[in-house]
Formats: sequence, C-alpha cells, structure tokens
Amino acid sequence: MRTTFTVLTLGAALLGSACRSTVPEQPIGRTAPAPVVAAASAGGGPWLYRPVTQRRAVTLDQQATVEIRQDTLARTDTVSLRVDVAYTIFAGTNRVTGTVSAYRVHAGSAAAGTPPGLGVPFPFGGAFPLRGRQLELTQPAPQTACASPAFGATQSLRDLWFQPPDTLRIGTSWTDSSTYIFCRDGIPLRTTSQREFRVTAFADDGGRAVLTVVRRARGTLSGDGVQAGEPLTISGTTTGDFTYQLAPATGALLSANGASLLEFTLTSRLRTQQVRQRSRITVTPTTTTK
Repeated sequence: MRTTFTVLTLGAALLGSACRSTVPEQPIGRTAPAPVVAAASAGGGPWLYRPVTQRRAVTLDQQATVEIRQDTLARTDTVSLRVDVAYTIFAGTNRVTGTVSAYRVHAGSAAAGTPPGLGVPFPFGGAFPLRGRQLELTQPAPQTACASPAFGATQSLRDLWFQPPDTLRIGTSWTDSSTYIFCRDGIPLRTTSQREFRVTAFADDGGRAVLTVVRRARGTLSGDGVQAGEPLTISGTTTGDFTYQLAPATGALLSANGASLLEFTLTSRLRTQQVRQRSRITVTPTTTTK
C-alpha cells in the first residue's frame, strides 16, 4: 500500500487538540497596578493571573500510533516527536517571540532526525489579536506559506499559549478559537480550532497556589492539492483533552499532558485512504533559556 500523503504528526495532533501548548505566562493585554496575590490557603480563589515577562523553555514529547486503511489493506505505524522551545511573553503588547532549537521526528524503524528542509534553530513570533482568539503566528504570504517548513513546524506548537481571564476561581471557564492554514507536504490545509478551558482544582505548593486547568478541544481540517501528479482532497476532524498545572501568580507552567485523536480521509481519482492517529503528548519545563 502506497501512502499518498505523509501522515501528520504533532501539528495535526495539536490542531485544537493539534498541537497547538503549555500554559506558561500569558499576556494580559493591558497594564495594571501590581496586584496583591491571593494566599494559597484561599482554596476557592480568587487568584490573579499575572504572567511574568521571563524567558521560558519547554520540551514537548509526542508518541503516536497511526492506522492507515486503503481498500482491504491496513497498516499501523508509530511516530514520535520531540521539540525544544524557548519563548518570551510580552504582556504589554500581547506578543510572543521564541526559538525552536530542536525538532526531531522518529517514524517506525527509521533513525530520528530533523525533517528535510527544516533548519534549526529557527525563530518565530506571533500575537493575540483579541480575547477569545488564539495566538496568530507571523506567517508568509498565503500563496507561499507552504514553502516554509519552519512555519509549518511552528503551527504545530499552538497549544503552548493561551489567554486566561485576569481573575481565576475554581470553576472559571473560557473559550478561544482560530482559523488558519496548516501545511504538510506542500498541501495547504484550512484548519479550524475551538478550545474550552476550565479551572478544576487547587493545591498549596509550599505557599504557592497551583491550579489545574483542563482543556477540551475540537477542530476540522480540509484542503486539496497535487501529489506525484495526482490531485487529491483531504478532510478530517480532531479532538483532544489536555491538563495543565500552572502557578497563576507568575504564569509558570509546572507540567502538562494530554491525548488527541485525529481522523482524516485522503481521496484521489485512484484511491481513498482513511487515517486514524492517536497521540499522547507531554510538555515539560526545562532550564534551557537560549
């Protein structure tokens, strides 16, 4: 069985799940007097969310099982991905800048390595346009977006950033959404992502308040292109759950992990393929700040 389209790894897994990410410090969008942070003993809150402008670094690991079906044939592959990211949040301007220093894919029995054409390290940047909107990454012109491997790799990290309300309590919830282009193998995919967040628990970590934030997400992807001279169309859906541990007083990410399910169909004149990808994702803070 020939696969006409390279299976999407982390990027697709994190669409609204992928991919795109940590709950590090997030921009608030306006300046305000320095708040008095609620004591950790205040088990129901409120807690003021005040991210500190500081270089943060995380490692994102994904393990995925990919099932591919075509007619009566079926194949199962395994794919893993490790990405090292460092970034800074600028609360006053709602901007994010950062660097991806490593992006290594391991598929099946092949040796792990950086995808062809992707040079690391590479910088990235973006901004939150409005409350309720996801981070918009700085991107090339639409007609050339798929010519940039670094842009596609950065899109896969979207879940590393979001904007909570300024004040958090147990039960606080919010949503955000986005529509953007995600590229794989030169094919532009129109992607929608809707995410729902809720603060579900509190813990006292030596006088520091630590909140559990649960995120549920769903998304769609669709596109068409030509591969090996053969026109094809792609359509699919993705769902995912993620759990974050964060300190609201500084916006520091303490841990994050989750799972996602991506299902899509590739249709051409000669064949139809169904692909199902199940992924487990872990985000771990690191001490690297380069």
